[in-house]
Amino acid sequence: ANITNCNIKNVVCRDGSGIDLIAVKYSILDKVLSSNNYDGLTICKYSCNCIIRNSQFSNNLHNGISALLGGNLIITNCTFANNGGYGVYLGKGEYLIYLNNFINNGFGSIAPTFGTVMILHSPTKLTYNYNGKTFTNYLGNYYSDYSGADENGDGIGDIAYIIDSNNNDSYPLITTSE
Repeated sequence: ANITNCNIKNVVCRDGSGIDLIAVKYSILDKVLSSNNYDGLTICKYSCNCIIRNSQFSNNLHNGISALLGGNLIITNCTFANNGGYGVYLGKGEYLIYLNNFINNGFGSIAPTFGTVMILHSPTKLTYNYNGKTFTNYLGNYYSDYSGADENGDGIGDIAYIIDSNNNDSYPLITTSE
């Protein structure tokens, strides 16, 4: 099941997600706006091999995305802003998360649980422009609460963004991903 170009809002009953992916495999969510729901998106019942891209999850009462019992999930080019809980809450599984914007989420950007395996940067080095210069490097995510510096001016923070004791983004972006 692919979901493209939709706007889902105001589903606020307990466990009322804007979108529920239940036992879904090989799906793509593209250009989805999910706001003012309980959760923006819930992935559960062994949904796997899904791609979430070019989407926005904002102002949800709980999490932008709650991935429970899923796996092999790619989240890229999304914005998670002003959600009451986490931008992304992850259950056991493998996740590739890069070029996203995490802005002012109540409990933080990403919450991994036991058994979560995350890669928090692009799978290959990318060529990009920053402040009129061209660079090639891995690219991570933007975090509004990141306080590191960018001494060499490449748009990537000089110190990692710490998620928890086992996970960090070694290539945090200094400005939002465009």
